[in-house]
Amino acid sequence: MFKVSVHKVTRSDEQPTEGVWYQDAKGRYYTYPDDWTDSFYGVRDALSNLLTYGSNGNQVTAKDRAAAKASYAALQQEIMTDYADMKAAVAAADTLEAKQAAATNASNAMSQKVYNTTLKMYNKLQAKTAARAWVSSLLH
Repeated sequence: MFKVSVHKVTRSDEQPTEGVWYQDAKGRYYTYPDDWTDSFYGVRDALSNLLTYGSNGNQVTAKDRAAAKASYAALQQEIMTDYADMKAAVAAADTLEAKQAAATNASNAMSQKVYNTTLKMYNKLQAKTAARAWVSSLLH
């Protein structure tokens, strides 16, 4: 997943009627391609824009941003532990091929962990903003 190159985000001056989109500070609309969750870049970009601009017209809260920051801080600590384990595995490997395999396998696992965590954070935050918008629509 983290190595996949997906289609480009589409920019428009008109509000999209479908898909996952956000509006930037200049009022332009950006819609993600259908395959955006297939790449780390797409997922990371979507989370960043969701935290910055909201999604489909729904905004996130300062509490949401703080929770995302805390989640990434915890993930960073996990990755640092994984990195230390990788260094030890590489040092303990007997051959160049074994060292390369240990480094590659650990690197792929760390990348996958970041991708999975980012996608999970995005989906959770997207669901929260949609639920807030739904409740707000009932109240107005």
